[in-house]
Amino acid sequence: MGLGKFYGGGFVNKFIVIEGLDATGKSTLVRNLSLALDAHQLFCPPIINIPSIREGSVRSHFDSLNPLQRRAFYRFSNLVASEEVRKMIPSNHVIMD
Repeated sequence: MGLGKFYGGGFVNKFIVIEGLDATGKSTLVRNLSLALDAHQLFCPPIINIPSIREGSVRSHFDSLNPLQRRAFYRFSNLVASEEVRKMIPSNHVIMD
């Protein structure tokens, strides 16, 4: 299963991204679709452990900061997520919200 032949070899795994507003069911859709396709699921921003942030989530912490710091966090999160996809996609489909 895949999107088609790739450079005369195997098949290309699917990378599906679900986007939308908060609290609209994206995570539920990703979970159900991942089960149906036997795919890896990935959430963005991914869970990032920063030991100096002890209260609440890292995302909540950066959301409370100024726009420049908040944008830097989300850019970094996108980089981390893209590396996770790069590792996962050779072995299976990947679905991300």
